[in-house]
Amino acid sequence: MKPFNEDFKLYAYKKYDINDLSLRVNDNFVLTYRLTHDEIKQMFASANTKEGINLHLKCGIKMYVVIKRNISAVRFTINTHGGNFNLRFTTEAFESLISNYKFQMENAVKWDDYDPR
Repeated sequence: MKPFNEDFKLYAYKKYDINDLSLRVNDNFVLTYRLTHDEIKQMFASANTKEGINLHLKCGIKMYVVIKRNISAVRFTINTHGGNFNLRFTTEAFESLISNYKFQMENAVKWDDYDPR
């Protein structure tokens, strides 16, 4: 079995309005959400504000994302089925996610011809 060893895994489908974003909980468990390109760009732009951002994703999930400067972390709060999941990742990992998104949107990647719908 191959463990999950990255905090974030992203498949940005530039031909479609789809980004599959996986958030690592541990080596054997990740939470994966489908965001539109606008949603992921909003998250990247607004997580850096003092208030963070509340996103109501097209997929039906509510997600709050904020950079917590006092602890050098990014908090993801995901509200689903009446419960909340709170996950924290390093700001460096989040910045790497932003860079990865930009790279995938500007360069050819092997899933460019895949239809994720």
